[in-house]
Amino acid sequence: MKLFMVVFLCVLAGCSARYKEPDEFNIQQATIDGAGTASKLQALYNDTRIDCGGPRRPAFLCSGIIGRATVKSTAYHVWNPSPTSVSRGGVSWSWLRRDSTFRTFLYNNGYFTYPIFDSPADKIDIDVFCVFPLNAGTNGRTENGCGNVPSQPLTSRPCHLSGITTAQQWLSNYRTNNAQCGFNVRETTSGNHSASAYIEGIRAMALLGATSFQGWNEIVSGIWPQNIHRTVPLWAFFYTGSGLSDAQYNQRDFYNASRGIVAPIIRVTMPATQGGSASFQFFSGEQVVGRWQPTEPAKADYAKAL
Repeated sequence: MKLFMVVFLCVLAGCSARYKEPDEFNIQQATIDGAGTASKLQALYNDTRIDCGGPRRPAFLCSGIIGRATVKSTAYHVWNPSPTSVSRGGVSWSWLRRDSTFRTFLYNNGYFTYPIFDSPADKIDIDVFCVFPLNAGTNGRTENGCGNVPSQPLTSRPCHLSGITTAQQWLSNYRTNNAQCGFNVRETTSGNHSASAYIEGIRAMALLGATSFQGWNEIVSGIWPQNIHRTVPLWAFFYTGSGLSDAQYNQRDFYNASRGIVAPIIRVTMPATQGGSASFQFFSGEQVVGRWQPTEPAKADYAKAL
């Protein structure tokens, strides 16, 4: 009888479930440690291991930072594969690590993904196909961006097809950005050598010296479905220089689209010289959603927790 009365009163009062607009969500009541994210990013950047536990576990799985520079758009969410990426079946990223330094990104804002071996269980994994020591003009390449440039079919084809397996061999083959080969790290086609293929691609950057520092490297992954806002492995938004306002737009857009997930904005200071290092800082005053610990940039040593 009591249950009947409760149901009856709810019907009268209109107690049916109501959809909450994104700005009403308050699912992350606890104060979030954005400075801790910056500390983890710094530790991953400083971690220069050659693999993640074996010849088939490339270094990008557990060290360094996979980042995508983006342009704010009202046509699509920046964490979705762009129309160009969808058309070629591949998404371009850069990989930041202390032994693969470069001076600038293509754009002054973007986002970082979780390290694949430390990604939350409810997030998809990024499937990395190949790595280029320099920006490789992948929109004009075959095989999802990992193949050759039609006008440079031999020098630009995947490295293993030309017998190139080391950084020094890559340098000897290199002519221009378009006339460079990429190191294949797909587990299905690289055999047991994906870890060495990847690290040789990074070592090639050091051999290039100032040339690589003035540009950026490029890794290519597969695409993922559009609008999977709650399962895309987006860890943090970043900006350099004057990119804060776009990063704030994207932070709010992601919060709204994901119905309440808060990703911190991280200020990245890129190295000014070839021997320098990047730094990662969090400032609570730069965030536009979420409840954050009001703290200065963290100095905790995340590496000890890995």
